[in-house]
Amino acid sequence: MAPPKTAGQTRGTILGAVQSGLVTFTLRAAPLPSGITNFLSANAATLKRLQRDRRSGKADDDADVASSDAAPEGSAVVSVEEFWPKLEELLKEAGRDWAGLADQVWAFGPRRVGPNLLVDKTAGASRSCVLLSPSPSSLSLARSG
Repeated sequence: MAPPKTAGQTRGTILGAVQSGLVTFTLRAAPLPSGITNFLSANAATLKRLQRDRRSGKADDDADVASSDAAPEGSAVVSVEEFWPKLEELLKEAGRDWAGLADQVWAFGPRRVGPNLLVDKTAGASRSCVLLSPSPSSLSLARSG
């Protein structure tokens, strides 16, 4: 296997800067564990529902979610209310590198519902994914703003 492209960093890490070093950033790409990928694939309808509810400015109490015909075997479709706790549980089971990442999710992809995560691990970042945040306070903020 070829050595990492960025010396002194873990594989998949890229360091960058813009504006002559005024802003620096670090990006890291890592494959998701298969259990998380299967869960996100199976719950694409739930993610769509979360986004639809967010766009309409309402927190729908109806927990019915259309089942996915393409759900991977062994993956259960969960309701909107169960989505975040189940994702947190799966991330915790995946190991210490993944534990706690549910609070730092910015986006899902591709097309906002796929089995990829964009995560913000900067200090102080919490529930960055306001679009899909499960907390009632963020839903009320979303309605007012």
